[in-house]
Amino acid sequence: MKPREYVAVLDVSLGGDSPDWEGQATVKFKFQPGRPYTPPAYDHGGLPPDDPEIYDVTCILIDGRTPSKEDAEQIENEVMCNEGLMQHMIENV
Repeated sequence: MKPREYVAVLDVSLGGDSPDWEGQATVKFKFQPGRPYTPPAYDHGGLPPDDPEIYDVTCILIDGRTPSKEDAEQIENEVMCNEGLMQHMIENV
């Protein structure tokens, strides 16, 4: 199945337990849905499931404004490393 591109508005905070910055980031990303376990068939002994995957995360807005390259990269890294944000995006596609 071909991946599809989506846009999400996320509440993001940077700086760990005592955030230096909190705001909204609009990101676009590609989503590849997972595949369930495939039972054995004539030509194979069964295939394991594939998890859904998000990739090519690009920050397009921060608090409604076009971000600098450095700010966009920081948001993109935070989104890709934050399991909660990734799960939120998967659940809302």
